[in-house]
Amino acid sequence: MHEIVGKQEEVEPEEVKQAKDVYIQWLVKGPNYHMRRFTFKPGAKMNPHSHPWEHEIYVLRGKATVGIGDNKYHVEEGYYLYIPPNVPHWYRNDGDVDFIFICVIPNVES
Repeated sequence: MHEIVGKQEEVEPEEVKQAKDVYIQWLVKGPNYHMRRFTFKPGAKMNPHSHPWEHEIYVLRGKATVGIGDNKYHVEEGYYLYIPPNVPHWYRNDGDVDFIFICVIPNVES
């Protein structure tokens, strides 16, 4: 059974292994999609990587540069991004506050 309703503050953040000062919270692990909340502390970055699944992202707070393929995007609160499968992507918090976003991915385990 999956949780139907929850509160973000009650979900324990886990440090992302491939990055320093980057945290993930698994908010929803549904049968078809997973919803995650990422927090990048000021100056934190995640190096280029790729996955065989897409990402849908919505920025909640802060400013960052995001690389998707050969392009760089400067994003902030209210921006959304689509990262296609198998495309290298990276993130860098350019601001002096936490960069926080929601990221939805398919449940690749099913």
